[in-house]
Amino acid sequence: MWLLTILLATSCATEDKTSDTGTEDNGPDPRAIDDDGDGLSELDGDCDDEDPLTYPGSAENEAVFGCMTDADGDGWGNSVPLPGVAAGTDCDDTDPTLNRDDEDGDGSTSCNGDCDDLDGLKNLLDQDEDGQNSCDGDCDDFDPFTFTGAAELEDITTCKTDADDDGWGSPTPTAENATPGSDCNDADSRENHTDVDGDGVSSCNGDCDDNSSAIHPNDNDGDGESPCDGDCNDNDPELNRLDADGDGYTSCYHDCDDYDENTYPEAIELCDGKYNNCSTFGYSAFLAPFDERDDDGDGSVECQDDGSVWMGTEAILGYGDCDDASPVYNQNDIDGDGFTTCNNDCDDANQYTFPGAAFNESTTDCMTDADGDGYGDILNCCYTLYMLDNWGDGWNGGYITAYENGISIGTYSVSESSGSSETDYVCVGDNSSMMLMYTGGNLEFDNSYVVYDPDGNMIFNDGPPPQQGAVLAQTTFWSDYVSCTYNVGIVSGTDCNDTDDNINIVSTEVYGDNMDNNCNGITDGQSSVSFAETEYVGENGGDKLGKWIKPAGDVDGDGTSDILLSSPVNDDVYNDGGKIYIVFGSSVTSGVLSVADADIQLTGEAENDQAGISIASAGDVDGDEQYDILVGAQYNDENGNAAGKAYLILGSTMGLGTSTLGIADYQFLGENPVDLAGHSVDSAGDVNDDGYDDILIGAKYNDDGGNRAGKAYLILGGSLSLGTNILSTADSTFTGEEPEDHAAHVHGAGDIDGDGFDDILISAQNNDDGGNNAGKTYLMFGSSITPGNISLTVADLAFVGEEAEDYSGFAIKGVGDINGDGLEDVAIGAYGNDGNGTDAGKAYIITNAAMLSSSIDLSNASIQIYGENPEDWAGYSITEIADLEGDNKNEVLIGAPQNDEAHSNAGKVYMLYSSNLVVGTHFLADADLSYTGADTNNYAGTGLISTGDVNNDGNKDLLIGAYGNNLNGPNTGKAYLFLNPLD
Repeated sequence: MWLLTILLATSCATEDKTSDTGTEDNGPDPRAIDDDGDGLSELDGDCDDEDPLTYPGSAENEAVFGCMTDADGDGWGNSVPLPGVAAGTDCDDTDPTLNRDDEDGDGSTSCNGDCDDLDGLKNLLDQDEDGQNSCDGDCDDFDPFTFTGAAELEDITTCKTDADDDGWGSPTPTAENATPGSDCNDADSRENHTDVDGDGVSSCNGDCDDNSSAIHPNDNDGDGESPCDGDCNDNDPELNRLDADGDGYTSCYHDCDDYDENTYPEAIELCDGKYNNCSTFGYSAFLAPFDERDDDGDGSVECQDDGSVWMGTEAILGYGDCDDASPVYNQNDIDGDGFTTCNNDCDDANQYTFPGAAFNESTTDCMTDADGDGYGDILNCCYTLYMLDNWGDGWNGGYITAYENGISIGTYSVSESSGSSETDYVCVGDNSSMMLMYTGGNLEFDNSYVVYDPDGNMIFNDGPPPQQGAVLAQTTFWSDYVSCTYNVGIVSGTDCNDTDDNINIVSTEVYGDNMDNNCNGITDGQSSVSFAETEYVGENGGDKLGKWIKPAGDVDGDGTSDILLSSPVNDDVYNDGGKIYIVFGSSVTSGVLSVADADIQLTGEAENDQAGISIASAGDVDGDEQYDILVGAQYNDENGNAAGKAYLILGSTMGLGTSTLGIADYQFLGENPVDLAGHSVDSAGDVNDDGYDDILIGAKYNDDGGNRAGKAYLILGGSLSLGTNILSTADSTFTGEEPEDHAAHVHGAGDIDGDGFDDILISAQNNDDGGNNAGKTYLMFGSSITPGNISLTVADLAFVGEEAEDYSGFAIKGVGDINGDGLEDVAIGAYGNDGNGTDAGKAYIITNAAMLSSSIDLSNASIQIYGENPEDWAGYSITEIADLEGDNKNEVLIGAPQNDEAHSNAGKVYMLYSSNLVVGTHFLADADLSYTGADTNNYAGTGLISTGDVNNDGNKDLLIGAYGNNLNGPNTGKAYLFLNPLD
């Protein structure tokens, strides 16, 4: 470059200096002079013509035409030149070996720190990422285990390979420049020359466990084995690898008994009286496992016999002890019944008590069956209540109420008929709290009582006179009393006499033997309402629940019959406003239930209405296949003082819960003040055969036929008008014959004459045709009923009471076909009849009613049934129940609410089978079946109905009302439901 510049300069110097203008040259341009002799002048672009190292192209490796300084002549420009000179990139322009050349093509230059730019293997790259590059001394930059100081335990200055990272170098490295180390196995970090445990031997020198100084290749105890050979204790020659019992485990391999082949680590535990698993938690060479110890000393252990030889310190007689904390439970079959206490024998001292003894009841429950009939003995735990009256006339209204867990389970008293004493039993469940509360009556100084515990020990006595209120409270544990049960594990069965195999729940009742043969609580046809499956209790004292009960039909349309009850004197909303309850059949359960939980509850509209004084099913008046309800409120004042009112509520519109009767779909007002309309209501059936059921309403004091002669109204289902109606608009009306007849008790009788039209009954219990208040009942055939008013004088049939004060017709009922002649029959009650004693009462069944065409005296009735005792009031209630005998004829039930057989005025209900109801005279004392009231003044039988089939079991059910029950206060009232009256 310099030579070319000089030649160009010489050539220019020989040219003619004369200008082309012909004028003379003034001399050379100073800028054209190459002052520094680098071959280029300022005019040639020399940016520093005083420095021969600075000119255009001096740094030819960077820019051919750029004017830079290259002091070291390496072709790279000075990075910090003088002002006016272009800066280059040479990192050191005084050293030609430091520049930007990458002569070995390894991606690094001497300016970047390349320690040898002529060797591509030496550079700054850490290609194996071991923290060193080849310029740092890494002799193999492609192996992360090879670098300077890799074998730090040997030498930190040399480049070695340590593949197992134990600080010792490989003796045979693969890198040519690597220095060999002394590691005996560079593939295993556990083998090296480090003596970790300080026992003087490293793993490279034969130490098999360099983490334990106790394990080494030396044989200290001279048994021929070192710890590295498997000697677990090199100070004891007895512990070694000899397998003396051949179980595969040695004393050094945790065999805790090398002379027992069944004992070794993880061995299956045997029932042999010692630990077999050496490695189990809690292992002991002296004790057996917990289940192989006889903790209760009964000779049995918990483990099961597996055929092992017993090696324990004590002899064992039995295995599988189910409770080793109690000697009561073991494998001893003391009574020889094939069951032990560990086989759930709840009484191993009684051969008749074991699981499945009562095989007809349960194959698993532990019961007692002493007579071997397959039915278990009934268990009872009862306190004895012995009540005394010093004067001998009963307790005169005083009574004791028993409570179990705060719930009343009965009331007890000395009845007038019992006189001076009476004994009752209070039975409570195990672990139940019992409380007795005394309520006083009249003449308290005559009364006293004693309480005995189940074992017969006197625990309390009181009076005369007894203290009022709670008098005894305690908790009963059956196990405290031998009389209750030997063992609380025994389950109570159903056998009421476990000493006679002919007495059980499937036996046939034998009449005349004074025994309850089938354990249904009925002895020779005699039972008590206490055996009812379900009891409904009034809400409050004074409600008198049970006096007004009726079958409701299927109100909710679910296929089961429902129950209708009322309390016209209930005060929940208004004083004597009244309340009506509907219990769905689907809601019926066993036990004592409150009507406060009834599915539907309807309350009276105003004070003293006495809503519910009459209730009935209306049948299906609107044809929607849901039964409707009728309610009477005889003292309602809406159309005048005590004009009365009746309500018809459709089943389809009745909502669950509590509502007022004001929501009734149809409402019927009495015509005149003091008519007492609604005194009686009932379904008439379908009297005009139009497919709709019709309704009847009675007005007891209506005067159309004379002062208080009474009147009945028929409203046809097909003519009903929604809303409020005056009874004067009824389709047909029936007026009483004479003043004070009170002809207002109405009832749908069914089709008595068999013509396809339903007929109706209307009674006037105060009619005097047969004597003062003898009573009279009228039968109107549906086919003869015409619109408008009809006097009962023209009734198709009339039945006249026999004697004065009989009050015949107080109860009237179409009872279906009793005698099997294909025609429905009529029953009439006369509770005041004196034929078998004053007010003993009487009932009549007219089976030939359809054949008569005139008025007859009830003395000529087909079947006449006399009350049992004076003052019984038999015939106060009458109902039929669908065929229970299987002869396709209905049975008849008659209530005598003042019967004293069980207690004074406890009441009684009688059932007469149709097969025995032949034409003629009968006495209720000979009834086929009866139910006595539970307590004094209960008046069981005031209400009496067949409810239909409420539990859908195919049997018609029976409901008996006892309005005088005092469960929640005087005259709370109760209704007893029998789901199968013959069982």
